[in-house]
Amino acid sequence: MEQAKAALTLVVERMKWYYDQKVQSVLFKVGNKVLLNLKDYQTMERALRPQYKGPFEIIEKLSLVTFWLRMPPHYQALYPVFHTSKLAQYSESTIHGQKSTPPPPTLIQGQEEWEVEKILDS
Repeated sequence: MEQAKAALTLVVERMKWYYDQKVQSVLFKVGNKVLLNLKDYQTMERALRPQYKGPFEIIEKLSLVTFWLRMPPHYQALYPVFHTSKLAQYSESTIHGQKSTPPPPTLIQGQEEWEVEKILDS
């Protein structure tokens, strides 16, 4: 009986060790920007698409492992609550010239307007 208990304790310790190797130790906070792993949501040409999309802002922490993200309108098909296993920490590029910021919108009659420079594909 003692040998079975010792073997079970060893198995539990090994399972915990393997689990800890895969689980992220990064703690996300409200207001942080994160990248979203969309590997499970892509259907075609998965090898050519980037694995992560974003950055998205964390709006609310629902539990220790689930977060509500602020998603743009073209992601409306996705429910905005994700597990931490689907999130990666986002960090701004420190290389000069690599970071591109979109131009501010033009206000016309109180509405935001954007100028299209060129249509790439028609």
